[in-house]
Amino acid sequence: MKIGIIIPYYGEFPSYFDLVLKSMKNQQNYYFIFLLIEKLKILTDCHLT
Repeated sequence: MKIGIIIPYYGEFPSYFDLVLKSMKNQQNYYFIFLLIEKLKILTDCHLT
C-alpha cells in the first residue's frame, strides 16, 4: 500500500528543487501530489471595490 502526500506549494521553486524531486522519485511507499497555487497570488494582489 502506498501513502499519498498532498503538498500545497506557493511561489517559485528553490534552486535545489530538482534534488527534492529526485529524492521523491526514489520513494517506493509514497506518492506526492503538488498543488501549485500560482494563480492565487494574482487574486490576492487585486483590490476589490
